[in-house]
Amino acid sequence: MDRSPFALFGERAAALLQDWQQDNKRRLFAVAPVESGGSGALLVSASVRDDSMQQPKRRMIIKLCPPDASSEARRLKDAWDSCPRGDTRFRTAHLVQPLYDPLPVDNGKLLFQAVAGGQQMVTLGAALRQERLPGIAAAITRSLLAEWNPDDDGSEMTASDFVTEILDRRTAPDSGLTTWTYRTLGVTPEDRWISFADHGVVPNPLCLHQGCPQDAGVISYAVRGRAHGDLHPENVMVPEDHDSRTDDFVLIDLSRFSQKALLARDPVHLLLGLIAAGFLPHLTGDARGELVDLLVGRRPSGLLIPQGLRRLVDDTRAAADAWACDVLGIATEWKHQWLLSVQACALMFSARDRFRGRPFDEGDRLWFYGLAAVAARTYLQAIGRYEPMLPAAVPAVPAPARPTCAPAQPPAPAPELSLAPSPAPTPARLPMPVHVPGEELAGPAATVVGDHHAVTAAATAPAAVQPPPLFDPQPLLATLEKIRGAFERPLEHLEHHRTTRVFGELLQSVAVRAGLLDRQLGDQIQAAGAGLPAAVDRSVYRVRRHLQKVVRDATDQRLLLAPVDTGHGSTGQGRSFSARQPSRALQEQLRKSLEALLTATRVAEQLLAHS
Repeated sequence: MDRSPFALFGERAAALLQDWQQDNKRRLFAVAPVESGGSGALLVSASVRDDSMQQPKRRMIIKLCPPDASSEARRLKDAWDSCPRGDTRFRTAHLVQPLYDPLPVDNGKLLFQAVAGGQQMVTLGAALRQERLPGIAAAITRSLLAEWNPDDDGSEMTASDFVTEILDRRTAPDSGLTTWTYRTLGVTPEDRWISFADHGVVPNPLCLHQGCPQDAGVISYAVRGRAHGDLHPENVMVPEDHDSRTDDFVLIDLSRFSQKALLARDPVHLLLGLIAAGFLPHLTGDARGELVDLLVGRRPSGLLIPQGLRRLVDDTRAAADAWACDVLGIATEWKHQWLLSVQACALMFSARDRFRGRPFDEGDRLWFYGLAAVAARTYLQAIGRYEPMLPAAVPAVPAPARPTCAPAQPPAPAPELSLAPSPAPTPARLPMPVHVPGEELAGPAATVVGDHHAVTAAATAPAAVQPPPLFDPQPLLATLEKIRGAFERPLEHLEHHRTTRVFGELLQSVAVRAGLLDRQLGDQIQAAGAGLPAAVDRSVYRVRRHLQKVVRDATDQRLLLAPVDTGHGSTGQGRSFSARQPSRALQEQLRKSLEALLTATRVAEQLLAHS
C-alpha cells in the first residue's frame, strides 16, 4: 500500500513532489486532505519548511488542477500581479498568494498557494444562516467594485450581447441549458416570447440572436474590469468568528479571473448563489414570487420574504448602486446592467441539476428561468421596448409547484447507458437540439396544441420533512472498489492493445462496465437520500461524471473501428476489423479519462472511510 501522504494525487504526482522537496531543500509535513467544495480539483494542506523564505515554516495548500483547468496557475498569477494603479492592498487582504512556481504533472499542474487568511477561516457557505451574512455580501460587493476596480473601463454593446457574453458557451445549441429548456419547456432560442403561468407574457430570456427583443437595447458604457469569474459561496473564505469584520474575506479558486470582465456579473452571481444555497429550499411558492419582484427592483406586495433574505438582497444591491452613482455617475445605466446580469446568472442556475451538493428539482430550475424572463421584461419596460405578442401565439410555460416547503429532493436515478444511440424524438414544430451523450435530462412533457406548445412539465410534490436516516458507507465503498478493480487493469494494458480488433473489444468492455457502475452508483445515492453527507455526495457525484465521460470516450472511439472488406464475398461473410493501429490521440484521451476516474474514486474512498 502506498504510504505517501500525497497518494490521493496519484503515484506520478507523489513522486514529483518527493523530488521537488529534495531538489529545493524543502520539507513538507503534517499533510491532510481538504474538501474542494465541488470544483473537482484535489487539495491537501501541508506545512513547508523552507529556510530560503522570510517565513521559513508556514502552512500552505497544494492543489492538483486537472488538464482542463491547468490555466488556473496563470490566472492566479495574473490576479496577484494585477494591482489597480500599483496599489497592493486589495490583493494582500483578499487574494490567496501563490508561493512557488507550478509543478507540471502530465497535462495538469500542482499549485502551491498560501492558506487563505490563516487557519481559522471557513467558506461563506458555512455562514449562510448567520446574522452577519448581509453585511459580508455587501462588503464583498463594495470591495470588488470600488477597491479592486478604481480604474474601470467601459464599452458599448447591445443588451443581447451583454447577456450572451456572460453566458458564454451556455448559449450553444447543444448546451445543457438549451437542451433542458427544450426538453422540459418545449422552448427553443428561436421563440421570442413565452407565456409564463406566474408572470404572463415575457421575453424568452434565452432568445439572444440578432433581431431578438433585447437586440434593440444598447448599453452605452458596459463597465469592465477585474473579476473573479466564478464567485459563489464556496469560493469565498471568511473568519469562523461570528464577530469578525464583514470586510475580512479572501477569494479562492481564481481559475476564471479576467481583467476585462463585465463587472455586474460577480455580485449578482454571488447573491443568487447565496439565495440558492441558503434560502430558496425553505421558501413557499408565494414567497418565491415575492423574491422575484425584489430581485428585479420592485417592492414586493406581501410579507412572506424572511427579514434576513430581504436585507441580503437590499444591502448587496445598495452597495453596488452607491458605487455606480457616486463613483461612475451612471445610476440608470447601471440598473440596466444589473437587470441583464440577473437574467444571465439566473439562466446559469436554471441549467444546473444541483448546487453545493443539493439537487435542484424542476421547481427550482423553473423558478430561476422565470426570474431570468422577468428580469428581461423589466429591462425592456425600462427602455420602452416591451412589445409582447398575444399569449395564444407563444409557447406556454407552467408555474412551478407551490409547496409549503421546498426541501431538497434526491436526484432521479441515472438513465441506463448504452453503446447504441438513442432514437431522436420528432417534434411537430421545433427543432430538437443536439443531445449531449451521458447528460441526464428530463424527458419532454409537451403536446402540440394548435400552433404552439402547451407544456405540462410536472414538479415533484414535496415530501414531509423527515430526520435524515443513518448513513451506511459500505455499499458505496464496495462499488468504488469495483470501479478500481474494473479499470485499473484496462488502464495498464491500454498501450499494449494496438490492433483494431483487440482495441475495439477493450473499448466495448470499458464502456459497458462504466455504464453499469454509473447506474449502480446512482441507485445507491438515491437510496441514501438525505442521509448522505454533503462532502461525500459531491465526491461520489464527480465519480459518476467521470464514469459518464469514460462511456462517451469509449463509445466515440468505437465509431472509428469500422469493418473493412477482406475479399471473402459480397454477403458480409468474411468481413473483419482492420489491423491498423488505432488513433494514438484517441487512446490518449481514453487513458486520461480513466486516470481521472481512478483519481476521483480514490478521493471518494478516503472521504467515505472518514465519514
